[in-house]
Amino acid sequence: MLQGTPGDVANSAPTYYGTFWFSLALLNAGLAQLHGRRGLNWFLLSILLGPIATLILILQYKKP
Repeated sequence: MLQGTPGDVANSAPTYYGTFWFSLALLNAGLAQLHGRRGLNWFLLSILLGPIATLILILQYKKP
């Protein structure tokens, strides 16, 4: 549980979202590279779209 005043917790929420968004972008870039796509392009796309880019990557996956 987060400790502190309600204002402290509310002010730290953007940091948590930003950390999640950046981590997701890194994971998407790695996943894209595993499937023969350009990681940098997917990283940048993921910064803009976040979880939607993950969904696109998953839906585009074709089994070998």
